[in-house]
Amino acid sequence: MAIIDPVLLRLWGRLTALAEATPQLLRLNARQAPSLSRTFNRVLDGVAAERSNLWVADWLTAVHEHSSWLQRDGIHATTRGSRGRARLVAATAHAAFVGGIPAAPPAGCSISTMPLKVRTRGSDSLCLELRLHQLRYQHDTPDERFGSTTRDALIAWQALHGLAATGVLDTVARAALGLAPPD
Repeated sequence: MAIIDPVLLRLWGRLTALAEATPQLLRLNARQAPSLSRTFNRVLDGVAAERSNLWVADWLTAVHEHSSWLQRDGIHATTRGSRGRARLVAATAHAAFVGGIPAAPPAGCSISTMPLKVRTRGSDSLCLELRLHQLRYQHDTPDERFGSTTRDALIAWQALHGLAATGVLDTVARAALGLAPPD
């Protein structure tokens, strides 16, 4: 990543130094003033791409999906948002540090549709089904249809991993499953 701005260069250096000095590092991406957030998140994503020990909890997507998680200023979390952020961090940390995911997700698997729920069809559903099948929660052959079997498998996985057993894939569950949003 080419960085010309001296502020970005310092931020890049600090994040890289922190990642080098820490065995495992988890960082939330930012939800602040739009230009500041874009800058910080771009640098954070760049460092994370180069460092296998840096995990990013996707707070930006989570608050986009749950507008009640932010106060009117669009930056500070409500009580509900603080709980959601804690679940997101816990799920990401579990996946990163505890090794809650026994194997890497299928190659090239990413999920863009959020939340993902029953009656969703297509590659996002297939990716979720492949992951649940890989983890031995879904026994049917993956078929690109998020039906009751996929929902039941997701509920079982969520319940066992301390998440709200809703049968709906949100950003917290996506992070815990090790599934990435598209690049």
